[in-house]
Parts: sequence; C-alpha cells; structure tokens
Amino acid sequence: MANLPPLSDYERMRADRIERNNARIASLGLLDVRVGKTKPASTPNKKKRTVAVTPSPTRASKRVKHPVRLFQPSFDDFPVNARSENRGKYVGARVAKYFDNGMFLGTVTAHDTENDWFTIVYDDADKEDFTREELMEALVLYQREGMGIEASAKSAKIEVKAKSKFKCENPLNTSSSPLSAIQKKIISDRLKGDFLGKFEEYLTDVDVVSESNRRNVLRQITKLANGEGIRYDSKAYGWPEGCYFMKGVKIGPRDDILELMDMGQECENEWGRDHGNGWLLSHPLKKLYQFQQYCLEEKIIYI
Repeated sequence: MANLPPLSDYERMRADRIERNNARIASLGLLDVRVGKTKPASTPNKKKRTVAVTPSPTRASKRVKHPVRLFQPSFDDFPVNARSENRGKYVGARVAKYFDNGMFLGTVTAHDTENDWFTIVYDDADKEDFTREELMEALVLYQREGMGIEASAKSAKIEVKAKSKFKCENPLNTSSSPLSAIQKKIISDRLKGDFLGKFEEYLTDVDVVSESNRRNVLRQITKLANGEGIRYDSKAYGWPEGCYFMKGVKIGPRDDILELMDMGQECENEWGRDHGNGWLLSHPLKKLYQFQQYCLEEKIIYI
C-alpha cells in the first residue's frame, strides 16, 4: 500500500466531525435517508401494447352520389331475326324528354323497322322521331322522373265539366281588327303570301329564340294559320273532348292578336289552365303579336 502523507489538522478535524454526525444520524434512524439507499435502476416504462383498430369503412351509397342507373336493355342483345319483334314491344310505352321549357311526356306510337326510327307523340300532340339510343334514354328518364310527375299530376287533376256550355267562337273579322286598311295592306305586301315562312325567319334572325322555343311557337301558330285550332291534350290537365281554341278559322298577323290572347285566357279559365307555363297559347300568341308590330315598322322591308 503506498505511503500516504499524514492528515493535516484540518482534515483530522473534518473527519472526526463527519464521524460524529453520522453516529448521531444513525442513532436517530436517519442514516438511510441521509446516506441514501442505492436507488434501484429504474425500469424503463414499457409502452402499453395497443391494438391497432381498423376503422369500419364509412357506409356510402352510390345512389346518393350518382344518379340511379336503371337497366337499359340493348337491342343488340336480341337475335337479328327477333329484333323487330322485340322492338315492337315498345310501342305504347311512355317516355320523357327535357326541352328548354321543361320536361315533356309522350308515348311511342310506331316503329319504322326499315330505318329503325321510333315515332313519339307528346301529350301536347307534337311528334318526334327517336333513334334507338334516344328511345332508351327517354324510357329511363320517364321511369326516373316522368312517372312520378305524371302520378302527382293525376292526383291533383282539376275537375272540368265533361260537357262545357262555353263556346270558343271566333269574334274576329275584317271590321273587328284594330288595324287600318293601310296597315293590313302593309302586312300583306311584306309577307308576300308566305306568312309562316316570314314568321320563321323573324324567330330565327330578328327575335332570336332557342330551337325548341321556335319549334313550339311555329307548331302552335301553324295550327291557327291552317284553321286546325289548338287543343290541350295533356292526360293530366287536358281539355274536355271537342274543346278547341279557334278551330275552323284561319288566324294571321292581320287579325286582332290582343283579342285572341284574351279569348285564349277565357278558354283556359273555362276548360282548364295551361300547366306548361304559357306554351299552349299565351307565349305563341305573344310572339305573333310582336311579329305583327314588327311588320308594321316602316323601316322593315322584306326581300
């Protein structure tokens, strides 16, 4: 053992003091606290084992995010020799189609097997030919929307007398028109015998409207110009049998159009109002009146 230098007086006094203090602390039972037991090595906290829970997928319905996809039969699924027979089964089916002025319902009335066209007659008596693709779209649209609209309309149908005493007689003649003889001559000279042709040009080039709008207006005014009259053929709101607006009298731009509009409103009040937002009478007659005034403008010259 190496020789250590002797303790100094201070070191001996310090050592004696520590020994006395330890003896005193031991007598009080505080030695463990003062000296301290060896602290056991702390066991690192183990992470609690967690079970990964896979959340259940949120239930989602494609019916909410996407429109209903109904079964659409394809004619190509049928044998060639059986296609004509199967296509014929759609005659009588109800269809629906959207135009600018809303949805129109109709019925398949015929099938041209040679050209593969389906004839559709709408409830307002208008006709249109569908390709097979257009037919399938119209059938699906009717099932998705048209069927419910038609059912609601039937439940809310306004009752109209089967036999109405009201007669829509044409009160118009040459003397009743508010136009002067000169104004009538101006209109006649400018139309050059082609009233409907000039009227279509007006709707195409001057008072420009959509194709469906123009088609509907021309259809209704053509009926009046030919003396066929106009009838409301809606299955839900249609007029009683035999009720026509101005049947048997040819109407043109020389007549009292404003009086015609009043008579049309009277027909609706008596037989049932138009649920097509004025496309039956009001809108076509309004366009006819605007055309009349257009013809009377001095600066307008038809070539």
